[in-house]
Amino acid sequence: MAEKDQVKLHTHLLAGHPVRDIVQLAAELKVELLVIGATGHSALYERMLGSRADRVMQLAQCPVLVVKRPWR
Repeated sequence: MAEKDQVKLHTHLLAGHPVRDIVQLAAELKVELLVIGATGHSALYERMLGSRADRVMQLAQCPVLVVKRPWR
């Protein structure tokens, strides 16, 4: 879809600390938009511990688009 609409899309696969490494790579690459997925934990879990997507949004130096798959 991206190719058809002439959108430049780059995918990176990292192993390590999810939040720190994603934010660091985005800063190094000077990305214009960071797109991440959210798995969706329980409301209690997210209130007590927060979510990785929330932390990435707080720490990233660029706009972040969080995509959440609907519950089945």
